[in-house]
Amino acid sequence: MNKQMKKKKSSFFTKFLFFISLFSFITAISILGLDWYKSKQALDEANQQSEIAIKEIRSKSEKSDSLAQQELGKQLVEALKKTYKNDNVVALIEGKILPSAYPIVYPRNQKEDDYWLHHEINKKEWSKYGTLFMDRYSRSDFGSWNTTIFGHRMKNELMFGNFKYFEHQASFDKAKKEGKTRFKITSAQGTHYYEIMAVRITKLYDRRFFPNDLNEEWLKQQVEKSQIKIDFPDKAMKAKHYITLSTCTEATGPMRTVLILYQVD
Repeated sequence: MNKQMKKKKSSFFTKFLFFISLFSFITAISILGLDWYKSKQALDEANQQSEIAIKEIRSKSEKSDSLAQQELGKQLVEALKKTYKNDNVVALIEGKILPSAYPIVYPRNQKEDDYWLHHEINKKEWSKYGTLFMDRYSRSDFGSWNTTIFGHRMKNELMFGNFKYFEHQASFDKAKKEGKTRFKITSAQGTHYYEIMAVRITKLYDRRFFPNDLNEEWLKQQVEKSQIKIDFPDKAMKAKHYITLSTCTEATGPMRTVLILYQVD
């Protein structure tokens, strides 16, 4: 009889602990889910606000010829910093190949490289999308000869996911005809336009592949080794500024799609 009583008590205690653990787990998941929802909602609201800020500032520019492009750029960057509550924002990149306009942040150190790789621009939540970020060795004011910007190659074609269309000659030529090989970047220096002059498929991150200072030999090599044959004017080799857009590596191997852009204006 005592043994049966002990077994019943033990069974009851085990079930009690199980239900307590299950309740705690469900509660924790609910809280995390609510936090994620609130963070996503806040980011969606910020994205909507940023679109409004961009439209208002550009509308003001269209109505006033006296507003210098550089001043417009400063206003736009400040508006994005305020909208996302993030002082790391330094620019906005746009292009027909991109699903939307994307803010760009500037990491202050290597730790922030890793941080922005997996965090939304509002800083609150881990995210597989991350945020577009500059190479920290480039100048945050886009004053370097070459400025490198990193972004994920998403399978759902967000971020730099559409760069896959630049990896083959036929799809690249089609994209060029549709005006999808041109990008617009607005920073505190104003708005400038860039066109693709080389497409490279390269290995894992290598500092030598992303120079910041004048390096004509490097530029020549990228053009010669380009995955795609691209016609561009001779003056492109002496452009004021270059932009390197680099994806993350593929899931199937350590390769990146890298676009070399030259300033056209």
